[in-house]
Amino acid sequence: MTKLTLATLPAALLLVPSLAAAETYSKSDWPTAANQRPLTRAKGMIEVDADLYINLSKDRVGEPLGLAPDIHYGVDDRLTVSLIHDRGLCLSGEDKGCAKVYDDVGVRATYGLSSSEALALAVHGELKIASIDGGTLALPIGARARFNSGKIGVYADPTISLGLTDRDAGNPDSLALPISIAYQTSPELLVHLDTGLGGFLGTSLDGAAQLDNLGDTFAVPLGVGALYTVSTKLDVGARLTFPYLFGSELANDIGIDSRVLYLHANLRI
Repeated sequence: MTKLTLATLPAALLLVPSLAAAETYSKSDWPTAANQRPLTRAKGMIEVDADLYINLSKDRVGEPLGLAPDIHYGVDDRLTVSLIHDRGLCLSGEDKGCAKVYDDVGVRATYGLSSSEALALAVHGELKIASIDGGTLALPIGARARFNSGKIGVYADPTISLGLTDRDAGNPDSLALPISIAYQTSPELLVHLDTGLGGFLGTSLDGAAQLDNLGDTFAVPLGVGALYTVSTKLDVGARLTFPYLFGSELANDIGIDSRVLYLHANLRI
């Protein structure tokens, strides 16, 4: 039997199908069908994802309203670095749900472990400034997976966020587990149903649940949406989400009264 050493480890990893299987795409042959895309961007690709979010909650329509852009750069086919925003530019004003015009930013690295049409796996880590004004820092780490069977894709992104500052003042360790089921109705059109585990923590409108108080802070969201590929360089889409459909007692008290509309545009160059 061959002894496993540091010298033989790279060769041994090639025996693991999930790590050995890899399909790469360039900017010029990026898949039209969203369910076929890797979880990282092509080498040299810049993608700007702009989300316009509009609160449609009962008695709070448009409070807040804002634009949250993310910018991704493919360092190579496996590694993508990103500038991330949860709320980004809050445009509706202080009296309509905006504590600040701009108060959050994060830097994320995503590394693809495998990428095939059937299965894609990636890990990611982020240094997140949840509040620039308050100096609130967090470290979200997680793993993303995409499984395809025919026209159906299933996505999961379990993420634990570690509070680095202000842990006792609204920035504790938290857990989020978004899950999406997507159906590729045509090469251009993807429709999806979104659910999983969310909650009442974090600056994201979808939120997360506090790890040491999970039973009182978790919520199960429900969202429906569609993404249309205009070209290999542009997607547009929309998603309606109920962030607190059910879950903890607090989530059950809110239910369908809380809802958010997202309008997407993803530009690749």
